[in-house]
Amino acid sequence: MRKFSISSFSFILSILCLNSLVAQNIPTKELAYKVFTLSEIKRPTSVKVLPAFNLLIVTDGSAGLNEPTLYAYTLDSIKFIKSFITVGEGSDQVNTPGAVQYFAGERVIRMFDVNMQRFCEIPIDAILKKGGQVPIARYLGRDSLTKKIRFNNFALKAPYVLPKGKEMIELNNLLNAPFQFLLKDEAGSKTDPSIFKVLSNTGTLKSEYGRLPQEIVEEVEKSAINRFAGVLDMNDRGDIAIYRSYFANFIALYNLKGKLLAYRYGTPDNDGPNDKQSLFIGETNWAYLSVVARMHKDQVYAINVHPKNGVGEDGKKRLNLYVFDKALKPQKRLVIRGGEISFDVNPETGCIYSLDNQQLYVSFQ
Repeated sequence: MRKFSISSFSFILSILCLNSLVAQNIPTKELAYKVFTLSEIKRPTSVKVLPAFNLLIVTDGSAGLNEPTLYAYTLDSIKFIKSFITVGEGSDQVNTPGAVQYFAGERVIRMFDVNMQRFCEIPIDAILKKGGQVPIARYLGRDSLTKKIRFNNFALKAPYVLPKGKEMIELNNLLNAPFQFLLKDEAGSKTDPSIFKVLSNTGTLKSEYGRLPQEIVEEVEKSAINRFAGVLDMNDRGDIAIYRSYFANFIALYNLKGKLLAYRYGTPDNDGPNDKQSLFIGETNWAYLSVVARMHKDQVYAINVHPKNGVGEDGKKRLNLYVFDKALKPQKRLVIRGGEISFDVNPETGCIYSLDNQQLYVSFQ
């Protein structure tokens, strides 16, 4: 009988351990859904879930002068409640309505008006109250005390107001430049650009912080493409910033002191390590799609076009919604309808509320 040596056992064990480290495709599930036609709205452009109030707020991006731009529905049944905040330059109006922002535990929603360079803050209690006008409680931002529109000087693009409304945060607009120029100053010396700008609630710059991982910088130093033009989102508590690139497979989490908490680059379609080979996806392609990402508790939700968006059995277009843990390790891929315009997640039920340019889809995990 042939002896089985300890060295042979160790070799086999090492092979088994090595195989266990090989990346595995993450679980994928195509979700069942219901379709809701929001007949009150011309063109839905953002959706926000407020589970604590059984509210769903949808923005109408095509509202005309003196027409309402925000619409409230019941979250559980998508029953229309009321419309509020009209378009214009008068009292309790907005000029260019943006996406609704909300943090858990607060009793206000906020919306940025890019033309007026300010946020409006809207009390939730007034939305819930039967009848009556919904007022703007206060304005925040650079031009919060004036109605002058500065079309040629948009200092703020897509900021967030942090909880309690004392500060604002925005992506550094230098990220829209080709990265090879971003890494050097006028004298040609290397720089270390920040990711975020922090401003007072009147729009005054207070500080800059957050840096890209060094290995990412080394990968793109010679790139002439604005690989890191992207978008900022916040988690549901307002204490973690989510940064995603449009043109690179890159997503990162930062705390409000600028500390890099987690990042992932390369395809999110397997649970393996970061993949430099799939960091870049071509000069004209998109990576992380939709104007939003979401983070509820320790789960991050983001739409990515890898693998290619597919078509369901009903012949309709589908999108890939990836769910990551707080270390940005992908946990699963949910195949959904809608979402290219906006989406949100109800953390209490797991339902996903997603928009295309015509309808609302409620998907069930």
